[in-house]
This record gives sequence, C-alpha cells and structure tokens, in this order.
Amino acid sequence: MPEKMIDKHEALEAEVRLIVKATEKSLERVGREITRAAAAKGTLMSGGTVRTLVRTLVDQLESAATMLIAADMKAGTFDAKEIATRVLSKLDPISNDFLESDAKRIAGALQVPFESLRPEVKQFFDSLTDRATVALAENPKATEIKTILKKGEKDKIAALINPSWWSHYHNHVYGAASIVGVVLTVLFFVWPKSKPGADVSNLSGQPASPSTQIAQSVPVPLTLPSPEARTRVFTNRTARELFQLYEGRTVLQADGLMEPYKGQWIEVRGLVVQLIPDVSGVTAVLTSQPSDTINARFDKKWGLALRRLNTGDVVTIRGKISENQNGQQLYLLECEF
Repeated sequence: MPEKMIDKHEALEAEVRLIVKATEKSLERVGREITRAAAAKGTLMSGGTVRTLVRTLVDQLESAATMLIAADMKAGTFDAKEIATRVLSKLDPISNDFLESDAKRIAGALQVPFESLRPEVKQFFDSLTDRATVALAENPKATEIKTILKKGEKDKIAALINPSWWSHYHNHVYGAASIVGVVLTVLFFVWPKSKPGADVSNLSGQPASPSTQIAQSVPVPLTLPSPEARTRVFTNRTARELFQLYEGRTVLQADGLMEPYKGQWIEVRGLVVQLIPDVSGVTAVLTSQPSDTINARFDKKWGLALRRLNTGDVVTIRGKISENQNGQQLYLLECEF
C-alpha cells in the first residue's frame, strides 16, 4: 500500500507545533529558574527580577520568530505581512501566558501596573513585519520567486521550491568526478610498469603457465579514500565572532568577510531549542551565548543519539560551516556530537 504523501502545508503546521511547544517548555523552565534564583537571594519581589523575566521572554520570542519565519518561507510563503500575522498569532498567547504566570504576581506586589510590563514585548511584535521583510530580502529563492511571479512563469516556481536531485547535488557530483580524475592521473604516472620481454615466473623458478600470467596481469582494485579520511580544518573563530561579522553590515558586505571560514569546521556549545526530523536527517536548533541561533544539520545515522536529547539540554557539537549564511543563524552541515 503506497504511503501517504505529506504536502507542504501539513509539514509547515507540524514544524510550527514543534517550535511553539519547544518555546513554551523553554520559557517555563527558564522562568522557574529565574524565580528560584531570585527567591534564594531574597530579591524575588524586585523590579530587577521583573525586568529579567521580560528580557528573557523577548529573547525567547526572537529565537522562535526566526524559526517560524524560516518555516513559512520554506513552505512557500513570500509575503512579509502574511508571515508576520501568522507568527504573531502563535507567539502572542505564549507571551501572555508567561507574563500572567511569572511576572504579574511580582508586579502586583510591587504595585507596578501590569500593562507597564508589555511595551518591550509589544515593540518586538511590532517589528515582526520588518523581520520577515529582511529575511525575505536575504533569501535568494524568495527574491527570484517574486521576479518570476511578475512574469507569470509558474513552472519555474515549482522548480525553485522543489528542486530536482541534479540541481541540488550537481556540485557534489562534479567534485567527486574531479577527485577520481586526479587520483587516476596520479596512478597512471606512478603505477609500476613491467619491462618489455621479461619472463613471468612462479616461485619455483619455472616459467609460469598462461593462466598464471593472466592472473598476474590483472591490476589491484583501486580503493578511494573516504570523505571522513580527509583532514578537517577547524576555524580559529568562535560562533559569536562569526555572528559579529554581520553586525552593522549588510549580508552582502559580511558575506565577503565570512567567505574564508566557509567549509571549515567549528565546535559549538549550546542549548537545545528544537530537533526537527525529515526524510534525510535531523535539523537541530541550538541557542548559544548570548542568544545566537545555530542551525545544525545531522545525517540520519545520528537519529538514535539525538532522540535521547530534550529541549533545554546543553550539548557540544562539531559541524562544517555552510556556504549559505545570512547572519541570523549559523548554518552547519555534516554535524556530529
């Protein structure tokens, strides 16, 4: 019986549910940690604790919004206002629940109006359309689709959203072919050649039979080195330093500064925000200090190990810095931990 195909809308809704659930759990845990620490210090009923709670809420909302915007674009939504409206509808209830459960009681004890806690959160929500606009502008696929829509070439849109196997992996094929060509060229020059007219003899000193001569003329099969055998080059930069390359610059400007580090490996320590499976592997979303988002791509062979992780766990991973970067997340490939 053929398996049911999952369309992009179903996949988007599933990813949104995962992100929302992870954000709720993360806020619940962090809010509990903040209030417990404040209670232990005797500063629970203080303005500082309220400010810490609100700042933590905004940080968590920013991380979730980045993932939700990316999910909408991946599903084929390229209208900034539409994306912002969807993100707001998912994050506003989470924000209200957090403020009601963790901050309202403290504000009441301090006789601080509850509504005074909301301006910073509202300011963040007001920025959602701008955030979506920037993300769309930095996404070459979104820009190209908008151009194609104006021309009415709908067949090209399908090719961009669902690229063929060849368009996705052709660079890998060309790279592998180049490596094989280099190896065969080297072997051609270094492979030992028999001298013309030399007798082929067996160990007893007697002339070898024709079958023995044929067997001895068959070359040894060539074994190419595996990709893992290649030497990895680790960057001397931290994830924070790579993010700083994009601060105060356009993505186009920062991409030139980022270029030397693409393809190098990096080790990152971060907090697990979400683990998102698909047919070819798992995408791990981590948050590193202070609030940088790491998008780590794991092969499916790591699925069993990743299932043992929970949101909020702290892990150290290694991954190869992807060619595609935008400064909002650090994208890593071929990850392991």
